[in-house]
Amino acid sequence: MKKFIYYIIIINIFNLIVCANLENDLQNIISQIEQDAYFGIKVFDIKNEISLAQNNAHHLFLPASNLKLFTAAAALFYLGPDFKFSTEILTDGDVVEDTVEGNLYLKASGDPSLKYKDVENLVAELSKNNITKIKGNLIIDSSEFDDIEFGPGWAWDDGPFFFNSPINAFCVNHNCVKIKIGFNGESYINLTPATNYVTIRSELTVDYSLEKPKISINRSWRQKENIIAITGSVPPVEFEQKYYLTIEKPERFVAYLFLELCNKYKIILDGTILKGHTPRSCKILAQHNSAQLKILIRRLLKNSDNLYAECFFKKIGCHLFGKPGTWQNGQLALYEFLEKILNLNTKNLKIVDGSGLSRYNLVCPENITSLLKWIYKSELSDHFINALPCAGIDGTLKDRMQQGQAYQIVRAKTGSLGGVTSLSGYVLNSNPLAFSILINNFVKPSQNYKILEDEICNKLVQLSN
Repeated sequence: MKKFIYYIIIINIFNLIVCANLENDLQNIISQIEQDAYFGIKVFDIKNEISLAQNNAHHLFLPASNLKLFTAAAALFYLGPDFKFSTEILTDGDVVEDTVEGNLYLKASGDPSLKYKDVENLVAELSKNNITKIKGNLIIDSSEFDDIEFGPGWAWDDGPFFFNSPINAFCVNHNCVKIKIGFNGESYINLTPATNYVTIRSELTVDYSLEKPKISINRSWRQKENIIAITGSVPPVEFEQKYYLTIEKPERFVAYLFLELCNKYKIILDGTILKGHTPRSCKILAQHNSAQLKILIRRLLKNSDNLYAECFFKKIGCHLFGKPGTWQNGQLALYEFLEKILNLNTKNLKIVDGSGLSRYNLVCPENITSLLKWIYKSELSDHFINALPCAGIDGTLKDRMQQGQAYQIVRAKTGSLGGVTSLSGYVLNSNPLAFSILINNFVKPSQNYKILEDEICNKLVQLSN
């Protein structure tokens, strides 16, 4: 018994020395941060269940995309790792020979991974079943989510770019179109999907004095128009550049694509296009299922995809509280997860979206490490950790920590907004650590602080060996 007590005393003394050394190392790093910047950190030893270091660990910060850690965990918990989104074509009538004697319903479930090819496969399935005519209307059912396409506290002027896609139960091609601009003997512009829903107005010219293309491309997003203007000049040398721009009104987009595909497959619609709800009595004519959630979650965390985050956020709200999924019931669902599963007091934090784009969000390093500790010991651990970016290898950490000791050892979620950077995750050595680093209120380039985040991670790997 005495030997055991001595052993415990020695371990505690060792831990105190380790903590003191780490605190000193962190203070040296913190001293490099500009005076007005706001820095918070929490480091937790998962194996020994002790806090190793903290600074402003209970103070609130803008987390940026570190908020996606909460969204991913809650989605895995509520929906399950094997959950799949479903997009369906249904009818309230009968199929008589080659004719649908009734309305056709295109019903969404909030699948963020839905592609144009998936919609085409649904129409092709009708054609394979020898359907050539629909006597009723085409009803677009996006009622799984509400119609509020942008989150509370999002910047109104972020523009029509991939990271800022409108959120809808229909998300075909990320609610974006791809524009390829290049030269191969002559200049060209290709639109994918090739649809008349978008109008391209080009004033592009060939300039023989140029060595590199000078191209400006934008959509009339302030006017809420699907008109893309392309201006500038290209050199007469072979090249190709790709651009992704969002579209207005995702339900109209999918309806337009669906009609164009019906024309391609020679299916005639007698009626008109309406927006509505699918009756429960409808029969399924064709169905597309997404990949499992445990696969989709990788796009959310590794690539920090905002559209995926918000679809998961609204989906858990829909799952717990019924249709439609909204930012409000997504918030309630996430708060219930934090309170009942993590035992966090949600009165001491604020989460209003799933991606971290909002500047209304406020969490502390302690909140994040509490989540990381819980999920590390849960049955969801492998799905969650494998979806995190791996230092120097993939995702948003592909180009970071390639040379230091953290290479391949750290798995963590990055975050960036103007004046905000964050990094939270795990050091996966024999002595695993959970950590959260949140830095706010700086005006210098964020890269300066990401270097400090990487330096801290290298220190933590040394400590956990």
